[in-house]
Amino acid sequence: MLTFRQQTHIAIVLLVLCMFLSITGCTRNTPSLAAQDEQRLRRYWKIPDHVSLISINSKPQTGGTYGREGLKIYAVFRFSPEQLQEYRKTFRAADWHLLPIAANIFNFKDAPLELPRTTANGMYICDVLLKQQGQQTAPQVVTGKEAPEDISQFHIIFLNFDDATLHVIYKAYY
Repeated sequence: MLTFRQQTHIAIVLLVLCMFLSITGCTRNTPSLAAQDEQRLRRYWKIPDHVSLISINSKPQTGGTYGREGLKIYAVFRFSPEQLQEYRKTFRAADWHLLPIAANIFNFKDAPLELPRTTANGMYICDVLLKQQGQQTAPQVVTGKEAPEDISQFHIIFLNFDDATLHVIYKAYY
């Protein structure tokens, strides 16, 4: 049988151990939110790791009670001339649309104002996830059609041939 003093010492040691584990558990080596956002875009748009990330901007930058509600990510990647030609083959030719970007896309709530409104030397793809009775459907491509009224999220890439950059925008409405 342990004495009261021995029980107190064990309790103190256990308390210190729990505090230490909780502190070190909070500093585990997890990727930053910016790194997670970059990986999300690279996975979705099949952007190879060897293509350089020039910039990335995400809002909100931190999570709230329910995560990062209304997340919008804007990133720019730079290709070498060879990488650019190879990347264009990643998607079917029918997926790419010549600029200018369809006007209806600028009517989306929190529209992608980072994209050019005028004709430039490039192509784009826009994927939209629609809401249906509380559930998401497979991505549906939006080009020159009217934007759906109730969308869940959109992904847009704009490939600029003049400076070999890929502009990527992701927006979630939930």
